[in-house]
Amino acid sequence: MRLAPAERDVFMNDSNAEFMAGYKSIRPDFIVDLELRRFCILQRYFERMNIYFAQILDNSAPEEYRLDRLKKFSKGRLAGDCLAKLEEITR
Repeated sequence: MRLAPAERDVFMNDSNAEFMAGYKSIRPDFIVDLELRRFCILQRYFERMNIYFAQILDNSAPEEYRLDRLKKFSKGRLAGDCLAKLEEITR
């Protein structure tokens, strides 16, 4: 659990109208702050990058695993589930 702005909770699903309707049923006055949304997307990206690098550099992990993580990184899969969101905010 993380104490964070609501944009952290919703940025992965904010294009899903049903999800947002449910969220707004609990917080009817909520309006997405676009700057906070961008911040949350970038924060998620850099957190994922840290995880990838830690896994790639972990000498105690099996070599095949480290190579797999490196291949995924080199193919641009670093951002994982937030790649589309990252591309959206960097256009």
